[in-house]
Amino acid sequence: MKTVEQSIPAGYIGLIYMLKGTAYVGDKHFEGKAHHTLTFSEDGAETIKIRTKDEDAHFVVIAGEPLKEPIMQTVMLEIMSWEAGRVVREERNERAKHDLDGPQRGSKMTADMKQSHK
Repeated sequence: MKTVEQSIPAGYIGLIYMLKGTAYVGDKHFEGKAHHTLTFSEDGAETIKIRTKDEDAHFVVIAGEPLKEPIMQTVMLEIMSWEAGRVVREERNERAKHDLDGPQRGSKMTADMKQSHK
């Protein structure tokens, strides 16, 4: 069994991304397997303990001060065919070109955007 202790300033939040193997994190031994992400929040702890049992583990620890900003996330819920995805990308590119080349250069909302914000 191997143990690594990583110092993290109090108040930081972050994540551990497991690249290879299995590791157990913290006093409660949360299990992290390859390609999984473990997150940690502001709990006052200044050290993270990461343990392995029978195998080596490779992981990345990323931490920082929280920004205290809202998080916006978008997810495509429908799986498209390659052709449908290509069409969507082309339409987005055309809209972006139009926005950049247009006389307003993004400074005013289009009529469609105004309707959706009411």
